[in-house]
This record gives sequence, C-alpha cells and structure tokens, in this order.
Amino acid sequence: MQSNAVAKSTRRHPHEGRRRSSRRLRDGSPGDGAGGIAETEKASPLGVIHMDAAYLSALSALAGSMVGGLTLGVTSWLSERTRARAGKLAHDLSRREDLFKDFIVAASKAYGEALMSNEPQIQELIALYAMISGMRVGCSPRTIACAEKIMRATTDACLAPNKTIPQLHEMLKSGAGIDPLKDFAEAARDELSSL
Repeated sequence: MQSNAVAKSTRRHPHEGRRRSSRRLRDGSPGDGAGGIAETEKASPLGVIHMDAAYLSALSALAGSMVGGLTLGVTSWLSERTRARAGKLAHDLSRREDLFKDFIVAASKAYGEALMSNEPQIQELIALYAMISGMRVGCSPRTIACAEKIMRATTDACLAPNKTIPQLHEMLKSGAGIDPLKDFAEAARDELSSL
C-alpha cells in the first residue's frame, strides 16, 4: 500500500505545472490566458522573451520576401541603367558616323571645286565650318585638327591657280595634295573604334 501512496504523490495533475493568469504582458498588464502574445511568449528568469516557432517562421518568410524584392528591384534598376547607357552610346556612335560621312562628302566636293575654280563656293565653306563646329562638341582634338587642316587646304586651293587635267593626273600619280581627307578619315575611324 505504501508503494501505491508513493505512486500517487509522484503523479501530477495535467494542469498543475502551468502558469495561468499570473503571466503579464510586455506592457505590464496581466494576461488573460486566452492565447495571443501572453500565451505564445514565455519570459525566462533573465528577461529574454522566447517566441513561438510560428512567429519565427512568419518573420523569416517576411524577411526573405523583403530581401528577394529588394534584390529584384536593384537588378531591374541596374539592367535598365545598362540598357540606357548602351542606347546612348549607340545613338552617339550613329550621330558621329553621320557627321563624319557628311563632312567627307562635303569636303571632297568643296576641295575638288577649289582645285578647278578660283571662285570659292562660300555656302559650301560655311557648311564645312558648321560641321567642324558640330565636331567640337564631342569629337577628339585629333579629329578636329584634321578637319581644320582640310579647311585650310580647301581655302588654299581656292587661292591657287586652277589645275588642268594633266596637272591633276600628275597629282594623282605622286599622291601629293590630292587626298587631304586621308588623315581625317583615319582619325575618324580611330575615334569610332574607341567608342
């Protein structure tokens, strides 16, 4: 019988070890014992609050969503920025190609007319100066210097005596003074390939 009494004293009632309404919330008010923060958070003797696993899972999922969303936003922004830079570079390259092409066509025409005539075509020279001014906005100093050299050669040819067909043929053979655009074309090519 004594063993039976010992067994009864070691048994506990199912609700015996739990704290009930003596639990207080973080703000100091007594808990109501009906779940919520007071039921899921248990204070340790050191004042550390232990959270229920469900809260920890929810906070982890929320943090993961925030990090994923932030990563997606930054990636999209960097992608758009790179795309905008590439578009600007392509536009700038196309604009320079057009400017160089137009200058070569206009300068070769003006130089050819200057070799054959003593009357300068003022409109064509002004157009060439306008193109050189456009180059000053974004082209390299070497390219601009070559373009200005073409302008000097064109105005010098206007002031020189007219060339005859045999003289032009002789210039072609020797290569002297017949291709003032060569240096400009090489400078323009180097500039476009460096972009």
